[in-house]
Amino acid sequence: MLDKILNCENITVCYKNNKIIENLSFFVQRGDFFLILGKNGAGKSTLLKAILALKDITNGTIEKKFKFCGYMSQEVILNKDFPSTIYEFVLSARSANKLFFNSIDKKIVKQKLESLNLWEIKDKSLTSLSIGQRQRVLLCRSLCISDKIIFLDEPTNSLDIKVREDLYKLLKTLNDKGLTIVMVTHDKEAFKYANKALVLSDKAKIVSDVYDSYQKGDIKFD
Repeated sequence: MLDKILNCENITVCYKNNKIIENLSFFVQRGDFFLILGKNGAGKSTLLKAILALKDITNGTIEKKFKFCGYMSQEVILNKDFPSTIYEFVLSARSANKLFFNSIDKKIVKQKLESLNLWEIKDKSLTSLSIGQRQRVLLCRSLCISDKIIFLDEPTNSLDIKVREDLYKLLKTLNDKGLTIVMVTHDKEAFKYANKALVLSDKAKIVSDVYDSYQKGDIKFD
């Protein structure tokens, strides 16, 4: 029996009366490293926001077998005036609907910071970090919300080759430990690490064995 953690049936998403996504059906299984692919304007980020209830769907159903999820948005910008340490920023992920952090919150944050090799630099200012370190911090913050499933929107944008590769290896390690990953990307390097992909084109399709399928020419969206 398929262990579907996310199931979308015949969903349609509109923007200013234009159908960006139309009658789309797909599912994600627990433990997948799942990519959402497509050229610019194909609706990748729109679909992700619909899944996360950040955008309304006009038709269809979205069934989610999780209560909480991590989310790394491409719109998150940590500017030079952001007055926070790594620890404070990551801890803030545990602040939903409460005024004070308890010992469980602090324990979870410590565990996640340690697992991503950030504990030793937890008191550093966000403004002092490299781009790669900032992405790791954003990932850590997402994992403090949920270590079962996370959604990422173009997480490797503006990263150089080495930093990008390190991030993918980290994501794959977390995936191998049971984390379900759903990631919007146009970066072909991601194909080496994912096991499934949804390709948004004239006719959307699901592809398994992502890297092999790409090499065979079965994935085209440029």
